[in-house]
Amino acid sequence: MIKALELRDNIPSIELENGKIYNTKILYDFKEKLWTSKISFFNNKLVLNSNHFIELIHEDIYNCNQEDGSFKPKRRPHFIYSRIIQNYNTIKNSPKKFITIKNKVVFLHNSFSSGNAGHELFQILHTIKLYRKYTDINFLLFNEIDNNNLKLINLLIPKNRIIKLKENTIYNLENEIINKEYNDPEPILYIDLLNELKEKLLKKVPKNNNLKNKKIFLIKNNLNKCVTRFDDMFIIDKKIMNKFKKNNFLFLNPEVDDYYTFAYILLNASVIITGSGGISCANSFLYNNNAKIYGIKDFKDFKDFIIINDHKKSILFPYKRINNQLYYNRLEGVILTNKEFTYSSYKNVVKFFKD
Repeated sequence: MIKALELRDNIPSIELENGKIYNTKILYDFKEKLWTSKISFFNNKLVLNSNHFIELIHEDIYNCNQEDGSFKPKRRPHFIYSRIIQNYNTIKNSPKKFITIKNKVVFLHNSFSSGNAGHELFQILHTIKLYRKYTDINFLLFNEIDNNNLKLINLLIPKNRIIKLKENTIYNLENEIINKEYNDPEPILYIDLLNELKEKLLKKVPKNNNLKNKKIFLIKNNLNKCVTRFDDMFIIDKKIMNKFKKNNFLFLNPEVDDYYTFAYILLNASVIITGSGGISCANSFLYNNNAKIYGIKDFKDFKDFIIINDHKKSILFPYKRINNQLYYNRLEGVILTNKEFTYSSYKNVVKFFKD
């Protein structure tokens, strides 16, 4: 909390007009799996709306816990405010040490980059929707990031409009477009871009009937790399997972799977079982109108599984715009099960979804 309060109360700051061009200096450091500490610096002040997490502590001091992860339940510490303060002081104390970029630019990577792929993706889509049509604008990316979202960017933005930056390097952006970041976007606003991406993604994989009509688990689990909140994470034994695979079930992982194959399988799936957390953003973004979709939620001390398909499902599996806006009204039901997948759970799930 101390670092967050120091940032909020002791660092001079300014809010610039969203969508307008300013002559700024910027700096970031990159830490794998953590929020990105990119800041803009204008007239010796920290730009409030240059990083989502700066704005957060000015709105609600509870969010100072992003620093050390001391939420209840515990989350991954990001040390975001220590890093932002360090970046501010580095720019302030290095008035003549910078690289100048004269182009008109806007950041495509953002403060969510590396920390949460879903939030990162929808901020990317938001920026592309606003500025792709202006051919004199270049998009800024962090050179250290090479993830699946970068593959999507490459499908939408020509390479000659991309400028890559390096961490721990001060840049003077003579024409930076200030672009406010949003934590809770509406996927429906980007439906045109989503349809464009779906069409291009399907062309990346040759037609393969062996990858069609799969039953898919798309859930946060112990095999995922970037998990910020652990309280709703499922535990899956590899032996149980292999048993599911033998019955036409696949556990997809958008972090590590070949993304083009991942998209092809998901868009051609017959059943999708998805959690309510961030990983379900992949399902919201690659919405499959033909699959039967079920939510899944851990039910404390529940040894088996049950499917709820009445009015209670909305209480058990809440509506979240970023995660499930595009398919929430199509949910067939909600699966309640223990956090740890058991052999009994496996048998009953297979029996329920038997062809």
